[in-house]
Amino acid sequence: MRNSYGFVLSIFLGISLHHVTFVAAISGKATYYYVSAGLTACGTRHSDSELVAAIGWPYWTEANPNNDPLCLNNQRAIVTDTSNGRNVTVLIRDICGSCATTNIDLSVGAFTVLRPLSVGMFDVTWEFLEDEGGDGICRGRVAASGGLIVRERPDVSSPAVGQLADGSITQIWWRTEGSIVNGNPNWFQVPTGYVSAYFVNISSNNGEPWCSKW
Repeated sequence: MRNSYGFVLSIFLGISLHHVTFVAAISGKATYYYVSAGLTACGTRHSDSELVAAIGWPYWTEANPNNDPLCLNNQRAIVTDTSNGRNVTVLIRDICGSCATTNIDLSVGAFTVLRPLSVGMFDVTWEFLEDEGGDGICRGRVAASGGLIVRERPDVSSPAVGQLADGSITQIWWRTEGSIVNGNPNWFQVPTGYVSAYFVNISSNNGEPWCSKW
């Protein structure tokens, strides 16, 4: 029954379940859950502030989720609030057994980037992001003497949620615009929040870009 459902789903939404490739965004609802409660379906642990999400059973193709392409490929998805266009990029780590196929269950950290928890549920569009190449993750090197503050939102007045050491390499999940820092309006979404792109070098040691899209 599950395989049959997945086949119908792939025709309707243009999804290849084994390669996790979308041709169009999905319209659905976003809810939230406490990912810190235990191990995820991928066998990892995360704090509630991390930007992760759970999606329904039909997207998972392996009996053991640890071996599923969603986990092995570090699959990410971008979720957009349809009311204001604000978005957040999340790492797919969990199965939402009660979710409708079109819905996505966000960690508390991801949900609150878009709306306060008191909202509970709201309309979104979401879609998987295609791999950039290699392991599918873009990276950058921090260039900020004394460290780079990670913020809850792409705004210098937003609460600090962490810090990246000068010279450290961080994953970059998405680029968005926010507060202007030294003339640069761009911010990068990293696994724990947002950092000003002004302080992140996206060229690798040999001068080749880690992220050709940026």
